Amino acid sequence: MLPHEASSEYEQLVALASRVDQLLRELEVWLHARERVAARAGPRARQDDWRRRRLAILRHSQALMAALLRDIDV
Repeated sequence: MLPHEASSEYEQLVALASRVDQLLRELEVWLHARERVAARAGPRARQDDWRRRRLAILRHSQALMAALLRDIDV
């Protein structure tokens, strides 16, 4: 559900809250997948890879927030 111009302010807020919830669920699923991959990697790979993982999480979060902002036309 996306906000529409003809919708009331309340309906737009409900739609926005729904979209935020959806994006947070997507981020959670993505993070769990990354954790599973990291858990299967060897100890050396886990230690060497922290910086890249943090950067990947940041980029993914930014992409999700950009999608949200496009949805609400900010």
